[in-house]
Amino acid sequence: MGRIGINPVLATLMLVVLAVGSSLILYAWVSSSVPKAKREEALEAKVKLEAYSITPNGGLILYVRNIGSTRLVVDAIYLEIDGSATLVRRGDVVLEPGEVERIVVDSFTVRRAAGGMSSQVSLKLASEVGVEASVLLPTSAFKEAVKRKPPLIGLVAYPSSSRAHWVILDYSQGSYILYGDYGPGISEATRVAEGTAPVLTNVDEYTISETWVPWDQRPVDSPVLIVVSPTKAHQDWVFTWHDPHGTFRFYLEALEGDVETDFLIFWEDIYYPPTHPRVDDWKDHVVRITVFTNGTYRIAVYLAKGGYMHKFMLGVTEPYETVPQQSERYTKPFGAYWSNVEGGYYRAMEDKIFLVNPK
Repeated sequence: MGRIGINPVLATLMLVVLAVGSSLILYAWVSSSVPKAKREEALEAKVKLEAYSITPNGGLILYVRNIGSTRLVVDAIYLEIDGSATLVRRGDVVLEPGEVERIVVDSFTVRRAAGGMSSQVSLKLASEVGVEASVLLPTSAFKEAVKRKPPLIGLVAYPSSSRAHWVILDYSQGSYILYGDYGPGISEATRVAEGTAPVLTNVDEYTISETWVPWDQRPVDSPVLIVVSPTKAHQDWVFTWHDPHGTFRFYLEALEGDVETDFLIFWEDIYYPPTHPRVDDWKDHVVRITVFTNGTYRIAVYLAKGGYMHKFMLGVTEPYETVPQQSERYTKPFGAYWSNVEGGYYRAMEDKIFLVNPK
């Protein structure tokens, strides 16, 4: 019986079909096994600054639009000045094509980033898979934000009715000046110390010291320590503090409103270099300060203890050598112990929450 061979042209077409089919199957398998964000990495990410405003305290509100052809999944946002980046916030931000994201850069971040500023300022949106987009910011707007100084905080400690020492704090830079006079009068005093307070960012836990130490081994050379909430009051947050007394947990509940920044101040009221005391635990006074973008401040006391009388000031003005009086917000009397502990957490005391607009 004769054999009929396959037509060479038909055979070639069959091979082409098989090759194309295999390629499609392979492509479908590879596509399904690679995360969507990774597949989008090859696509161009573009953003545009639509508008901006400056808060009363020197923060920036930026409106950024995705003008690219693909969604942008952002894991972190940075403020970049002359190649040096400062973290603005973490957390997923999903920008579909055409969508606008409102981004608040608080005065802490503006001033930390402004130290080496010379020319170019940009906002960088980045993801873990390598997708990045950046937009230039007007240098004039950034410089104007830096000029707007937040109100100064004053913390006054009275060891007795005839003596006092006080701290003048610029929280946005962490800089402080300490005044005091242990002489017979307290109307005026000289500057006895100045420096930069530690500003803790993106941390949930901190140990000031595990044992009691003498003055020359003090763990922090500052009467205050600032802890910035990473959630900016948008979510509940717990900060854990360790010192020789033990472990203390401070519960910061989420707040409504347009928040620029949210932070705790820990104050050591015996920090006074001329007397060289044995350092204590830096939580003689713990207060939460929430700054809203409209310039309003929420002051919430979490802990205030010890024999000293404490006064909290917001909006201190010169002369700093005089005990601050004009901006007093509240006073803890001699020997009073203020706290509100619920379920093992220190929480704000409802009768010691103050809303003020110092400007």
